[in-house]
Amino acid sequence: MFFVDLLLALFVALLLSLVFIPLTAPRRAHDGSSAVAAVLFFFLILFLATWAGGVWVTPFGPPLWGAYWLPFVMVGVLVALLLAAAAEPSRRTYLRRPAAPAEAEAAAVGTAFGLLFWILVVALLATVIAAYFSG
Repeated sequence: MFFVDLLLALFVALLLSLVFIPLTAPRRAHDGSSAVAAVLFFFLILFLATWAGGVWVTPFGPPLWGAYWLPFVMVGVLVALLLAAAAEPSRRTYLRRPAAPAEAEAAAVGTAFGLLFWILVVALLATVIAAYFSG
């Protein structure tokens, strides 16, 4: 079951990433950040959340290779929609450009979001591990 669940989560996350990344990826790296890093963060969060949700949600729908695939799809779509809604809007939606934050403030925000990202990754991995050891 482990490998089938892993492959299902990977396939769903890859497919949803191909759909949602063009909608959420920054138009260009205007602040020195990498667009590749944003895409990898999006994929990693989507993959881990899809896997964690897929193994914890009550199985329903038709099985595929002994695993129920519909919970993975439902959780993946929900998480992808949440990540897309939280993404930075495109430049065309601004009436005027907001003031750039101070360098120290930008560094603090970057550090805080980096810490929250790693806390989320560890929590999702712990959720996946707990699902396999509890059942």
